[in-house]
Amino acid sequence: MAQAQTRKQKILGDVKKARRQRIIISTVIITILAIGIVAGVILLSQSKPQDPHIGLPISSQMYGYLSGVSNATLSQVGTGASQGVVGMTPITGASPLTKGSLPEFLYVGADYCPYCAAERWSMIVALSKFGTFTGLTYMESSATDVYADTPTFSFYQANYTSPYIAFVSVETSDRNQKTLQTLSSAQQTLINDYDCYNGQCGGLAFIDIANQWEMGTVSHAGSQFLPNILDGVGNWTTIGSLLNDHTTAVAQAVDGAANYLISAICSVDGGNPTSVCSHTVTQAPISSTNAPVSNSFNMITAGDVRTEDSSWRSFPSLTW
Repeated sequence: MAQAQTRKQKILGDVKKARRQRIIISTVIITILAIGIVAGVILLSQSKPQDPHIGLPISSQMYGYLSGVSNATLSQVGTGASQGVVGMTPITGASPLTKGSLPEFLYVGADYCPYCAAERWSMIVALSKFGTFTGLTYMESSATDVYADTPTFSFYQANYTSPYIAFVSVETSDRNQKTLQTLSSAQQTLINDYDCYNGQCGGLAFIDIANQWEMGTVSHAGSQFLPNILDGVGNWTTIGSLLNDHTTAVAQAVDGAANYLISAICSVDGGNPTSVCSHTVTQAPISSTNAPVSNSFNMITAGDVRTEDSSWRSFPSLTW
């Protein structure tokens, strides 16, 4: 009798032990599956297929949007103050920056840079008033940086012709931060002179117009307006279709920044053409009230987003 009871207890113990083992194994399997599902969801949410337009030449319709912003729209937009647009910083005591017989507009950026992505819209609108682009391609900023996948264009292998201003662009890296173009020693000197903060040089984007006007990341967070204004609006065509409508936030930001660039170009090319340079644009002083709300900027040497506690530089108002 005792032996039978002991045997029964042993069997019951073995059954309970086997049940516990099954529960543990099931729990482990469920946990592993759950982790895998969560990881998969995170991976899918962080990576989207690259838009097939990236790297392709822009359409004639797209270039029409960029080059077709009317003088009336530019005048109605003005300085784009409602979207926090800021102007250019004057450079004093510098040797003229020229290419051939023309004043030079130097731009240094990178395809991955979201601030460059925003600024290119305004540069193309502004420069199209003085000349013609060919070879522009569709681009988006990095998918893993702030303001991810901002629709934009690339100046890499693009050309610009103008009787008034020489445009020189250096796209240092592609969308995946692989090297595209390198700075010349003279260009690096300009970076060192006008685009350094706390010993770090090379903030993106950087603009130097004839060594008379400069836009560096110390004073502009890398662009004249923050890229989030373009976020969620749509693709290139959607954004482009809004550029000539002064009532939209996109036009107020992009065209407002373009007005500052147009003003700077007019000041160095003798005020030509008069059809463009005859309207008035004021370079508003940078202050804590009209500066972008973020000081984050991309470094050429690091390729990531850094945050600097920079103070905004102010400069006098100038009207053309």
